[in-house]
Amino acid sequence: MKTTVLFPAFFLALSLNSLFAQKQLPPSLRPQAANWTYTLVKSLHDAGFDMPTLPAHEGVGSRGVLQLDSTKLFYGYDQADVDSLPLFRSIYQYPQPRVTVETHYQFIAGNWEGLSRFTNTNDDQDRRLESVAESFDVASETFEPSTKINLFPRGDSPEFLDSVFIYGWEPTGSDWTPLYSIYHHFDAQDRLVETIAEVVATGAPLLYIDRYAYDDQGDNKRIESFAVSDGVERLVERKDLVYVDHLPIEMTIWLSADTGMVPSSRTNYAYTVSGLLRRQMNFEWKAENNNWRLFQTTDFFYDMAQRLSGKEKIFIPVNAWDQREYTTYAYVDGDQLRLEWVLNWDHDLFDWILTTKKLYYYNGLVSVDPEPGAVGQLLLSPNPSTGLLRIQMEEAADVQVFNSAGQLVASRQLQSGEGLDLTQLPAGLYRVAALGGGRRAVGNWVKQ
Repeated sequence: MKTTVLFPAFFLALSLNSLFAQKQLPPSLRPQAANWTYTLVKSLHDAGFDMPTLPAHEGVGSRGVLQLDSTKLFYGYDQADVDSLPLFRSIYQYPQPRVTVETHYQFIAGNWEGLSRFTNTNDDQDRRLESVAESFDVASETFEPSTKINLFPRGDSPEFLDSVFIYGWEPTGSDWTPLYSIYHHFDAQDRLVETIAEVVATGAPLLYIDRYAYDDQGDNKRIESFAVSDGVERLVERKDLVYVDHLPIEMTIWLSADTGMVPSSRTNYAYTVSGLLRRQMNFEWKAENNNWRLFQTTDFFYDMAQRLSGKEKIFIPVNAWDQREYTTYAYVDGDQLRLEWVLNWDHDLFDWILTTKKLYYYNGLVSVDPEPGAVGQLLLSPNPSTGLLRIQMEEAADVQVFNSAGQLVASRQLQSGEGLDLTQLPAGLYRVAALGGGRRAVGNWVKQ
């Protein structure tokens, strides 16, 4: 099997040439994705869907000749640019033809801990047919079933799907239970005209419909999203698109309100002479000014082979310094990534500071031992709480707190009986890890 990291520029061109093709998550479901588990988002993302919280180039595909075996992400650097702390790693295994097993780990309290595992099955055209996701259970130190996605391609199309079914694992009955179903309908020109999404995870089924309209050039000019209740359709969102030479240059999102449809956000796109995305500008509507405010820009840079070589994001807050992030890419062979750096601009030093570095290993080169170490259960109280947390420890320990995206949000050394103030963190689910006396313990905590 020839499997590697998908070429970032390829994804940019693909996602913008078919900006709202059905490999996009149906617009009516995108708001719900913010509440989905990491394993569900990652499964849909790897199946080719553009998920709001994951960048497209993180996927795995078959555009190269080398087989990806593992990746490793470091964070925290000194001025000598020395790898400091590992954060994430992924191991890729290929037990059968067209089957890939991805196992992801997180470095917590001085050791690797299992995070998630995905078993992906493709057909002979390298189209995703099934993805089974598992989450690592700290108490049992095993991977437990989480979600399953079945995809049904449309004929021989490399992109279009007829339907998608999403399931969640029910441990009581030890079986899969339906969560979401997505059906796509096409016109005589094989263009997507309607998506019907049914949400059954809430108990009482919810129905959403997205309808697609096209201009005289065949470009998707409008998407209307409806919520259906008691057989009555209610328009909740509309997207208007403008094209030049079949490339989208503007997308405006409107939301339903008591006064009718009101603007919400706008995105503008600019391209190189070869049609690759060069700049993306994101605006938000400010009702008090009755005007748009630019809040983020992203510039894309390419090498002589038209591979993505760099990407700079600028976040533009109100009444504060701009926040700049630059990502640069290096390749080992053809379109296959070898290295990925992320740098952030320091206004005090007036220079770029390296924050993370991701390494890619191919053809039998595995970054680290793939087995996680033993871990105990960390007792946290009160749980849930508003931020003041007591951690039951018999001796001093180094404590780390990670959010649901796996980002380190707090770290300090605590003495036995000492509390931890996390009131500054937003509400959500967190993982707390402690390392002391040669023992590791991890627990989940809910911030109200």
